[in-house]
Amino acid sequence: MRSRIARVLGASLREFTRRHGFTRAAALSFYALVAFIPLVFLAVSAAGVIAGETETARSFIAQQLELVLPWYKDLVMSRLSGLALLASNLGLHSVAFMFWTSGLFFFELQQSLLADWPSPAGARRGAAAWRWYRRAFPWIAGPAFAVILLLFMAVAQVLSYLPGELLPEAASGYLALSPLLVSFAGLALMFLLMYLFILPVRRRLPVAVSVAAGLSAASHVITLVFSRALTGLPNYNAFYGSLSGTILFLFWLEWNMSLFIAGGHFLRLWPGDALETLDRSP
Repeated sequence: MRSRIARVLGASLREFTRRHGFTRAAALSFYALVAFIPLVFLAVSAAGVIAGETETARSFIAQQLELVLPWYKDLVMSRLSGLALLASNLGLHSVAFMFWTSGLFFFELQQSLLADWPSPAGARRGAAAWRWYRRAFPWIAGPAFAVILLLFMAVAQVLSYLPGELLPEAASGYLALSPLLVSFAGLALMFLLMYLFILPVRRRLPVAVSVAAGLSAASHVITLVFSRALTGLPNYNAFYGSLSGTILFLFWLEWNMSLFIAGGHFLRLWPGDALETLDRSP
């Protein structure tokens, strides 16, 4: 099993390089930058509509951003606060623009992942359903992921309070969810859901779960490098000034998108026949 994992991993990295994975990741990073704040705002707004207040959702997001994007947290939270003040004045054109930007990101993400996958075999009816799903997915994915983020925040909050409510204080401390664990689980869940929504990997769900968990761990390592190394470079802000946080965010996104695309290659090549076909190709 280990030799097969190493073989598929090596083939995935070669495919990623051969198919210009870093260029695709850079394009995805731009669209992700445009869509990131509107998607988070949708989740916070939904929390306000359902629960009657948004402070809990905003504090949860601030806590997670402190772990994932410490150099970008203040900018995101300031933009969320500004959007919250303007929420009552946002017209339909603003809402449409938010859906459009998130749709652009998920459309490009879908195209990047599906570009190298073979078309689904089967009857014409199944192929037609595939085409309909591919066309509809990008434009419903943004709101869907905002709702999923909202549900994840609610579950994480409940799980963080349950030990203290049900167990003695001495025991509840051992079962309390750490912010790092929540961050790891949330990112792994996001990777997994995007693979499940975009790629035909439901029959290989255990592999997809393992890949998502591995990518989440690798993403946190990348975050640690960016947080400890790049932000600590002397006079880094002198190069880009007020744009330095955004530049770092784009680089961080590019590396994470590269991981995600490489994970897609891994899932595509995991079946034995797919890897053998690749080995026979010139």
